[in-house]
Amino acid sequence: MDKCFYTIYCFLIFFNLSLFSCEKNDSSSVEVLVLGAMEEEIEGFLHAAKNVKTEKWQNFTFYKGQLYGKEVVIARVGIGKSISAILTQYFVMRFSPQYIVFTGVAGALNKEASIGDVYIAKDCMQYDLDTTALGVELGTIVEIQRRFLPTDPKLRNLALSTPLKEVTIREGRILTGDAFLSTEKAHVRQFLSEELDGDAIEMEGASVGLVAYVNQIPFLLIRTISDRADGTAVEDFSSFVNVLSRTSRDIVEHVFLHLPR
Repeated sequence: MDKCFYTIYCFLIFFNLSLFSCEKNDSSSVEVLVLGAMEEEIEGFLHAAKNVKTEKWQNFTFYKGQLYGKEVVIARVGIGKSISAILTQYFVMRFSPQYIVFTGVAGALNKEASIGDVYIAKDCMQYDLDTTALGVELGTIVEIQRRFLPTDPKLRNLALSTPLKEVTIREGRILTGDAFLSTEKAHVRQFLSEELDGDAIEMEGASVGLVAYVNQIPFLLIRTISDRADGTAVEDFSSFVNVLSRTSRDIVEHVFLHLPR
């Protein structure tokens, strides 16, 4: 899985530059990419955005417009590491964003976290990138010699300072992998929490974070806890997504309003 992920990623970077460059000539740059894995995770931003224009690349739809005074592209980049990296790299090559913001749901690894809490990632890691047989630490990206991918401290501090009512904002480590955790994988959950010091788990953050890191673009990763990463989830996900949407919008608005113009 990981070998396939890096093959696709490297192919896009080194062999498709001409395609991206041609499209970029017909497109203006934007200040921020606002990304999520699922449609529900970006709907709130689309409702808040102004002068929205719908565009497509291949079979993927994305939206250009203004959000809280910033020129943005809002897009769903799909579930999982490979597709989220592909689409993020495409947007980077086409629109030259100054910042990348990713929001969505995650499962809790930290026992102190409650459903509805928000994690602002201090860093993120691909926990299923395993080349330990070659003497490399779990999660290490050999090509860039990094195990944990940092988020931007300025963006992170702005997000953490958002005044939210009845919502707990936490700072922590987000772990990314191409699998859902179930009750049968309790030993994996314990390893991720205790050995890797993970606070939450999801399927896209570190792959998008890798694109941001390689392209030297400040990155913010926001995750709202929707379950305990044990195969269970909130009973009414639709209602929960509405809460998630409001919380994510409030945080992103706060960050955008405090960014330099």
